[in-house]
Amino acid sequence: MEGYLESAATGIAAAAAVDRLLRKKPPLAFPRRTVIGSLAHYLANADARGFAPINAMIGILPELPEDALDVAALKKSGGAKGLKAAKRSALRDVALAEMKRFMDDALCGGHGI
Repeated sequence: MEGYLESAATGIAAAAAVDRLLRKKPPLAFPRRTVIGSLAHYLANADARGFAPINAMIGILPELPEDALDVAALKKSGGAKGLKAAKRSALRDVALAEMKRFMDDALCGGHGI
């Protein structure tokens, strides 16, 4: 990972994973639609020969489903910039909702991080 935030987040996730392993609890996988889940996905699936550090950014999140946005209306109202802003906003909203759901399940759903 590259960057302080990314290093801290992956370190916390690794520490939680080791703690769960030592307590013989099943591992938790951060959802792919969260930034930490996408960082983990990148690390697990990167080609070792071409590996490069990566920062947390909206571009590492999976694409939205095609029907998630009204692309034609967004292009008409705000052009390419409006569409890009709407995509970023939707990706952010999905990532935050996924992380909230994951944390609620992990902390309150009996998983106990």
